[in-house]
Amino acid sequence: MHKSKTLRVLGLAVLVCGLGSAIFAANPSPAPSLSQSPKAYPGIAKAFVDKIISYERPGRILALHVKVGDEVKNGQLLAELNAEEEKRALEIDQSKATSEVSINAERAVRTQKQGELDRMTEVKTSVSPSEYRQAQIDVVVADARIELAIQQHKEDKLKVKQDEAALDKMRITSRMDGMVAHLFLQEGESAESGKLEAIRIMQVDPLLVEVPVPVSRALKLKVDDPATVKFVEAENDVRQGKITLIEPLADIGSQLIVVRVQIPNPQKTPANLQVVVDFSSPERVAQK
Repeated sequence: MHKSKTLRVLGLAVLVCGLGSAIFAANPSPAPSLSQSPKAYPGIAKAFVDKIISYERPGRILALHVKVGDEVKNGQLLAELNAEEEKRALEIDQSKATSEVSINAERAVRTQKQGELDRMTEVKTSVSPSEYRQAQIDVVVADARIELAIQQHKEDKLKVKQDEAALDKMRITSRMDGMVAHLFLQEGESAESGKLEAIRIMQVDPLLVEVPVPVSRALKLKVDDPATVKFVEAENDVRQGKITLIEPLADIGSQLIVVRVQIPNPQKTPANLQVVVDFSSPERVAQK
């Protein structure tokens, strides 16, 4: 856990140095700017939510219902695997589950056996004890066969639910509102064991920026403090955000603390762009 956090913070620290050098090289003038502020720190604007949805089982992709860039809603059908076998199994079991022919047939046999027993009872003196006993047994057996038919009917209904569940696994739906960022497989291709990733979906409004900040500066910040975020490749794209998290643990080696900033993104600017974050008040940033 500690090693993973150290690597993440060191990686962000390298980004700070590298991006800072790139910004300085691109802007050698000593005139003050947001990117040159001693309280400004480089970072990456990441998606608020970034999820990869996978197929639940292998199969050939029958249909894709979305393309990259599409907006999707939670629960929306995204893709389907070929499910001909599953559909046939469902049709067969639905036919069994909705039919009571077997139950009615066993009830008819039972009625017949009961009739025979009743007739023997009326003329018992002309029927041998073994014949009469067999007639009684036949009625009991007929009752048992009815119960078996009823139980089989219940199992057929349960099998329908199992078939529906299996068929449902041949489809994937979105588990959130968002935007399709990537399709791992196309129609006609096959999802195979170990290669079941299907679609990457992101929420990019808002965006999140994780910034490694020196401990001395981070200790002066608090959650909900304002932050000004400038997109490096878009000179006039400067947005106001706020701090949503200050990690409670500093990296021992670098003495940096990761600060998370959330910024609005109604224009759906792509994620993973380089930004510079200034924790001065918006008024002071505007004066720079």
